[in-house]
Amino acid sequence: MTGISRKLSIIVLIILFAIGSIPGKFSASIGGISDVAAAANISGHDGIGYSGSIPGNEVAGTAFTGYQAWPSGLTKGSSGFIGGVYDGTSIWMIPYNADRLMKVNPSSGEMTGYSNWPAGFTKGSNAFAGGVFDGTNIWLIPYSANQVIKVNATTGEMTGYSGWPGGSKGSDQFVGGVFDGTHIWLTPYSGSRLIKVNITTGAMTAYNSWPSGTTLGS
Repeated sequence: MTGISRKLSIIVLIILFAIGSIPGKFSASIGGISDVAAAANISGHDGIGYSGSIPGNEVAGTAFTGYQAWPSGLTKGSSGFIGGVYDGTSIWMIPYNADRLMKVNPSSGEMTGYSNWPAGFTKGSNAFAGGVFDGTNIWLIPYSANQVIKVNATTGEMTGYSGWPGGSKGSDQFVGGVFDGTHIWLTPYSGSRLIKVNITTGAMTAYNSWPSGTTLGS
């Protein structure tokens, strides 16, 4: 190889490296959409806690669209929402500091706000963290709010439940929940009790018989 051809080869390699197109060597892409398969595993994070490594899914050719046609009068603030629920038709964004629950049409991006909070409800800041769909209703999991809120996914009607075992809830208590077919289970964050909520009556049962050696933290 002559000196000139060697220099040309080096220049070509530099160009290919810059644009990420060396077959079998580099597969970087430029721009917002990648045609590169996801890594075998990625970190799972829900905005609150790390949930370990989960299988990656390729998003080749996927375009991302943002929606911000917020309803008139919305007070979103910082950290407006934490968590979301899909009911088969709409996406519901759970209000953390926002002043209302938000329903989003996944086809059009149209947003509808709900803030017809039930009597006796105190929302304040850091209200809810996560939600659960039971097939008919959306359940808002209280972080600092004083009630569990059930929302009819069709009408938006809200019902509050605050029959806490022992008479009080405390603040920063729960993050997320699970539906088992008949009950909603509130997952304790700073709280010391796991709470089971009957979806028909709203009756609550507390469980705190943690296995020996369990350290809950604060």
